[in-house]
Amino acid sequence: MGVTPPNYLANQVVPKEVVRDLLAICRVLYATRKNDGAGLDELALIEQAGKAFAESLSMVHCEGNTIGARAAWSWAEKGLRLLGEALSGQQVAVAQLVANWGTKLKRFPDS
Repeated sequence: MGVTPPNYLANQVVPKEVVRDLLAICRVLYATRKNDGAGLDELALIEQAGKAFAESLSMVHCEGNTIGARAAWSWAEKGLRLLGEALSGQQVAVAQLVANWGTKLKRFPDS
């Protein structure tokens, strides 16, 4: 029998593994795009997205339905938005990868 994954939505906590992976995508994307000669605006968006994901990760230990947990969600959502903006003019495959990964980061319904 496999291990049942945690129900992040019911627990109202950020899925740490998803945010960690999105941060890793930011790091790889930043290095790749910088090497490809990307503009400063694009690199700044990727960097800001990475910082937002890092902020979220710093709060994932917070209990569900607390200010800390809500802040972790907020930072993760901001990172996803910024990363999406940075990728808006990029290759469809990269943008689709991030979009698909981002669907794993679903905010719990407001109570």
